[in-house]
Formats: sequence, C-alpha cells, structure tokens
Amino acid sequence: MSGVATGCRTHGSKAAKQKKTIEKRMAEKQEKQVVAYKNAKERHRKIQSAGGKQLLSESDRHSQSLDKRQGRKKRFFLWRWLFKDDSNQAPCRN
Repeated sequence: MSGVATGCRTHGSKAAKQKKTIEKRMAEKQEKQVVAYKNAKERHRKIQSAGGKQLLSESDRHSQSLDKRQGRKKRFFLWRWLFKDDSNQAPCRN
C-alpha cells in the first residue's frame, strides 16, 4: 500500500474530499479577487471622471462616520509637540 488512504467505496477517500474543498476555496477566493479588481477599476474610472472629487469627499465623510460609530480616534502625531524648542529642525533618528 502507498501512503494515501483509499477509504471505502461509498464515501471515497479523505484526501479526495480535502482536495475538493481546497479547490472550492481557491475558486471562491479567485471570484472575490475578480470582484475586488472590478470594483477598484470602476472606482478609479469614477474618480477620473468629472465628479471624482465629489466621490472622494463622500467616501471621506463615510469613513469618518464609520470611525465615529466604532469609537475610533484619529491618531496623528505632530513632531512639533515633542520638539517645541527646535520647531524648524527635524527630529534625530538614532
């Protein structure tokens, strides 16, 4: 016998079932990637059109409202708060 379990005739082998589920998941993943690509392409086309700026501002407002709903704070760091004396100089990176 080789290393692969054949299983019984009615139910088939475990390896064959695993292979089938892996192929199914790969197909689903491929479909999701295609849909995401098409959406990104469509969004890019809309942004390049005349109403692109309006679309971008709407998406910014939408993301801000999502942040508020989820209780996220926008995190940003200003170096000048850290270096009040040396406001003209960039911070040293050691």
